[in-house]
Amino acid sequence: MGKECDTARYKQITLDKPIKEHGVTTVFVRLDNVNIELIQPLGDNSPISKFIESNKNGGLHHLCIEVDNIYNCLKHLKDKNIRTLSAEPKIGASGAPVLFLHPKDTCSVLHELEHVPENHDSH
Repeated sequence: MGKECDTARYKQITLDKPIKEHGVTTVFVRLDNVNIELIQPLGDNSPISKFIESNKNGGLHHLCIEVDNIYNCLKHLKDKNIRTLSAEPKIGASGAPVLFLHPKDTCSVLHELEHVPENHDSH
């Protein structure tokens, strides 16, 4: 797998990483201004398994938006009565604090906010 690993690194594709606490395996494809996260369930109890079961033809699970201060965003969301799926940010697949917005408040699309400080290069 050596040559394939070199190609993956060259093309800014991370190797698969199981994240047991989230019940998924992830691979990130990093482009100039977009990161694509590919998610595979780790077992039948994964939240992603439920999504795949409900969407037999596949589809987009969620959009992620980078924010420079997730705690300010949380306050703003509460002020606007926009619900989140957890009361406080949790550590996401990238290792950064994240919040998911309730799809009923975002036109039926699941949104993830990811804390990325202003001076951090996410690519």
